[in-house]
Amino acid sequence: MKPATRFLLAALLCAALPAGFSANQAKDDRAEVALQAAIKKETIDGDLKGAIEQYQKIAQSTNRAVAAKALLRMGQCHEKLGNAEARTAYQRLVRDFGDQAEVAAEARTRLAALGGPGAGGGLVTRRVLTDASGVGGLLTPDGKYISHIDRATGDMVQFDVASGQTRRITNRGGAGAKEAPYEYQAFSRDGKQIAYDSYTKDSVPQLRIRNLDGSSLRTLYSEKGYDVRPLDWSPDAGSILATRELDYRPQGGLSSH
Repeated sequence: MKPATRFLLAALLCAALPAGFSANQAKDDRAEVALQAAIKKETIDGDLKGAIEQYQKIAQSTNRAVAAKALLRMGQCHEKLGNAEARTAYQRLVRDFGDQAEVAAEARTRLAALGGPGAGGGLVTRRVLTDASGVGGLLTPDGKYISHIDRATGDMVQFDVASGQTRRITNRGGAGAKEAPYEYQAFSRDGKQIAYDSYTKDSVPQLRIRNLDGSSLRTLYSEKGYDVRPLDWSPDAGSILATRELDYRPQGGLSSH
């Protein structure tokens, strides 16, 4: 049988901004204000210990750019105080915030000066699991979970990398959020939403989006004869990059490619 020729087209599929976008923007603004207040405490007030406490809280922010900057400045404060925690802050920054290239590069520079792991600017290797049996799915953007959707229930199954524990986020989206095949999935940068491929009852390919618990289920794109597969989200969760590929499935069945 002659191999099917594939036609691949990159398409930017714009999703409607989520209802909570304004609230998310407000949270980002508050995180930025908190960062500036901590910088003032460090540089103007000279209160390094107080600044460290504030940076530590800001480093938990969902605003990754602000969280990364907070970690960097926290490490610098520890350095000034002669604390060994400086290396820990820089290592965390390099490990968990590699997408914040400029700040992560500065952390590697500081590690080089301290002689810590990753000081050479290369990759930092660490063993996450000694036995990965039963663990599958995608690593979330924050590096905290390996997650996948249970096809039978629609539940989100999350393996916590740090603790080694597995938990379920129960599907509350009803039967509409329990479907197959979920072959291609992409998490939003804040880890709150997932986009995935699916099919209608008539086997028409579609791209869908939902919260992790199955709520706010929407179909973003569907076109007979074309598979669509999500690749990544924009940082603001306002758009999704996906591929649109000619569907060569045999009549009455699912594609084998």
